[in-house]
Amino acid sequence: MATAIAGAADEVAPVGQNPQVPRDYNFAADVLKANLDAGRADKPAFIDGRGTHTYGQLADRVARFAAGLRGLVFGREERILLALTDTIDWPTAFLGALKAGVIAVPVNTLLTEDDYKFVLADSRARVLVVSEVLFPKFEKIIKESPDLAHVVVSGDNAHGHKSFEDLIKAAKPEPYTAPTTSDDMAFWLYTSGSTGKPKGAVHCHASLKITADLYGTPVVGLKESDVVYSVAKLFFAYGLGNAMTFPLSVGATTVLLGDRPTPDGLRRCSNSIRSRYSSACRLSTLPFSIAKRAAKIRSEIAPLPVRRRGFAGRGGEEFLQSLWRRDFRRPRHHRNVAHLPDQPAGQQQIRYYRQSRAGLRYQAHGRRRQCRKAG
Repeated sequence: MATAIAGAADEVAPVGQNPQVPRDYNFAADVLKANLDAGRADKPAFIDGRGTHTYGQLADRVARFAAGLRGLVFGREERILLALTDTIDWPTAFLGALKAGVIAVPVNTLLTEDDYKFVLADSRARVLVVSEVLFPKFEKIIKESPDLAHVVVSGDNAHGHKSFEDLIKAAKPEPYTAPTTSDDMAFWLYTSGSTGKPKGAVHCHASLKITADLYGTPVVGLKESDVVYSVAKLFFAYGLGNAMTFPLSVGATTVLLGDRPTPDGLRRCSNSIRSRYSSACRLSTLPFSIAKRAAKIRSEIAPLPVRRRGFAGRGGEEFLQSLWRRDFRRPRHHRNVAHLPDQPAGQQQIRYYRQSRAGLRYQAHGRRRQCRKAG
């Protein structure tokens, strides 16, 4: 994945020291309380197709959803499957599950019916939260999932099941938070299944804070004034950080686009959100879209009111060096080395040092080449 970064803070915290996470810890309660205590109740947390949602509104929705889950006779560490597009309902359900002590299991929205059937059976999920547009893929398999007790549909048509908005409106925003610890299970992310059946990878509450403290803030350089758009969707581990945990950890604002991240979708997003974009994270498969429509994507991204644009780092498969030079006319550089055109050379060198300290694996000769150029 190539990550586009802009508007990074000039001064960032030291990298390499493990953040202190108390034993008794719940990420959802911690990150929401921190923003409210910082006076951000009226600051936009998420912007989606429905409108703007403040930190205060997010905290209220999360508390109500958590209460709604407990009303469904839930036990601790039961699983809840999230098949949701990127709207305000995604962070509401995810954080609400964590707050209630329930394990969230986000899944890829592009899976097949058989894939969903396998994940439902393997996770033994008791509740399915699904977007209306994805419901047809689940309609047949709901009756074939013996562990599934409740279905909650996000959208206007609940298809005879519980409505997401009705569940939230009927619940009271109780202050209760499940007494979780930092190493308790928080969520599962299923692998792609490229070497066999998908496997559920377990993540704990502390992981969400540690990745934000060691990467999102010091390396990416996110700060409160940033507005973030992530092409990687929330169900990806990379998108989960880019579009939720990293921005929430510093009180930034995230733009959510429910559609697939096509050039047309980005254009619609830029036309509907009249704000200053300062950060964007790009998915690894985007270069193939760029290859086909490089001229169009240049014309659509260029008018965006971005304060700064640049690429720093990657994850997943390598970004094609020849494609980058040909279609975006950037100075030649090693394919694994970040290029921040709007930063002084010295700051570039410092950032690469911090990235290597944070454990990002760049080829050594690529770092040396960039450092020699910076010096």
